[in-house]
Amino acid sequence: MTKFPYALVVLSAALAACADKGATDTADTVADSVDTVDTVDTVDTVDSETSDTVTANIALLDALSPTTVPGGSLTFNGETLAADASGNVNLQLPKNSTLRLSGDAPGYMTSTLVLFTLDETITTGIVLLQTAARDALSTQLGIPYDPTKGILAFQSYTWDESGKAVSLGGTTVDLDVAYSIALATDLRAPGALVPGNVTVSEADSNAQITFINVPAGPVNVTVTPPAPYTTCTWYRGDTRVQDYAVEVVADIITQVFAFCE
Repeated sequence: MTKFPYALVVLSAALAACADKGATDTADTVADSVDTVDTVDTVDTVDSETSDTVTANIALLDALSPTTVPGGSLTFNGETLAADASGNVNLQLPKNSTLRLSGDAPGYMTSTLVLFTLDETITTGIVLLQTAARDALSTQLGIPYDPTKGILAFQSYTWDESGKAVSLGGTTVDLDVAYSIALATDLRAPGALVPGNVTVSEADSNAQITFINVPAGPVNVTVTPPAPYTTCTWYRGDTRVQDYAVEVVADIITQVFAFCE
């Protein structure tokens, strides 16, 4: 495995870079990780105290390289917005809500990011994976991709003292439904993936576990973090993982990540 595992590593790293705790810190992080992303100067600031919406800066990221997808689009609440020349979409989202943002581009799978909004500006990304890369992995694993099912990409993080998102090794993830295989990212492993592993590695990991051929419908995720961590919430808010079932959609990548404290 070469190209597809690298795609998953880039996907995981890109989302890690985009996971924001504050708008300023996140904008800097994204700019460092994806040179073509520059959202700070292009978004009009909305007064969070007088508006029911929050500004969101969403980058459409290519899973095969640290670049954006300028020919893509983002769909939210039935409205489709084209990405600008830099592969970014700027829009207003409802505050304190559970949302699904979908990214698309020709030749890519649709990817949906499950997002919990707060009151602060959001700067994050949706990673798009080429269908050819997906099919290459299916061939290499000997596991046919089932378009009647979906892919669930879960990532586990915590905050360091500076407020930066860092991968949380030792986190074990379980689903309450059957799936074909789980793939854990681990840069020490051949191909940077460990098939069949549902625990984030202790070191050199991008914190992602990808579940292939997950049945469409609600999926309850159980996250067991390592000691001394006890509580995990969905990005980016206070909703505990056990209190929200992720809706997996057929032939779509559903991206979720949790932060444990």
